[in-house]
Amino acid sequence: MSGNDTPIVRAKKGVALSGIAAGSTALCTVGKSGNDLHYRGYDINDLADTCEFEEIAYLLIHGKLPNAAQLRNYKIKLQGLRGLPQSVKTVLEALPAASHPMDVMRTGCSALGCALPEKDDHNVPGARDIADRLVASFGSMLLYWYHFSTNGRRVEVETDDDSVGGHFLHLLHGKKPSEDFVRAMHTSLILYAEHEFNASTFACRVITGTGSDMYSAITGGIGALRGPKHGGANEVADVIQKRYKNADEAEADIRRRMAAKEIVIGFGHPVYTTGDPRNKVIKEVARNLSKDAGSTKMFDIADRLESVESLLKAFEPFTLANPKILGAIAITSVVTIAAFQWFQQPPAECQSPVISAADQQKISDLLEVAAVDMDVGYLTSPPASNAMLAYKEVLKLDPC
Repeated sequence: MSGNDTPIVRAKKGVALSGIAAGSTALCTVGKSGNDLHYRGYDINDLADTCEFEEIAYLLIHGKLPNAAQLRNYKIKLQGLRGLPQSVKTVLEALPAASHPMDVMRTGCSALGCALPEKDDHNVPGARDIADRLVASFGSMLLYWYHFSTNGRRVEVETDDDSVGGHFLHLLHGKKPSEDFVRAMHTSLILYAEHEFNASTFACRVITGTGSDMYSAITGGIGALRGPKHGGANEVADVIQKRYKNADEAEADIRRRMAAKEIVIGFGHPVYTTGDPRNKVIKEVARNLSKDAGSTKMFDIADRLESVESLLKAFEPFTLANPKILGAIAITSVVTIAAFQWFQQPPAECQSPVISAADQQKISDLLEVAAVDMDVGYLTSPPASNAMLAYKEVLKLDPC
């Protein structure tokens, strides 16, 4: 397909409740024209590169973009909500180091709901305050658990960083992050802030529909997001992508698999039909971070896979979406990899051994063999048993 051709918009295969009206929302629209994403009417491409995440959080939670004074006051409010009650810290300290980070946030959210419960009348201002507190403190929960479970340190979670992303990176590495990485966090958090009626949002709506509290709804939503057919899909795509030594090997293998009508990790999407609108933005962030990190290997592989437009024809019998989706998933992973590789300095008491290529392949193979078809035309998830096997292999190699 040439750059001047009109994108082919294919009807999506029916999946679960697709096509069924589940409710109304003013927050977000996804894929109305095949590849668009809007937050309260604003195009994601007009927000991701220029806004701070706190502006978008304010837009989504409080209904409008803040002016300068409102943004300043909102940042001050979020800074004041980063602390954790002692009872929540005690719960986090009881969680094993092998816990999945999403499980930690799910548990932390539930514990916070016990320590600071929502009022029985479930009033809207109170719900917004809870949303603000969770936005401010999820990073605190995750990093408090991480440092305690890995080296027994009870870190102070209240930093003077004026952004959610900066606060997270500061807690992770024990030092203020550079502006480039803070900007990358802003962009990534904005791109993933909202996605209409996805599985986790639907789960939250079901729970609130019973008259339950805000914390219960968010806890359930995290549980849904944790699944490899939803938020966990990026992890699988990242692991599979690492099996390639270079872009040429990646392209040759994908062509071979597609010629054999194999299902390929990362292709397809239940809503987008001509491409993921987040791809263009995150791609440039990934490119720059990879260059700064001194290695563009992962980016080059993702970029090559994205560029293989001719693969679309091979998938026509299966009515799959444009293969740019794989680029979107893979490149998003590169952003995380490049940023964390550049920053990560393990504590002296917990130096991580280097994982050999053979061991990396062993873990990759475990996940690849376990991958299953989601019935939307693309692979995203391993069965839990095989995923846990792979995870345990990582723990054996890297006890930190």
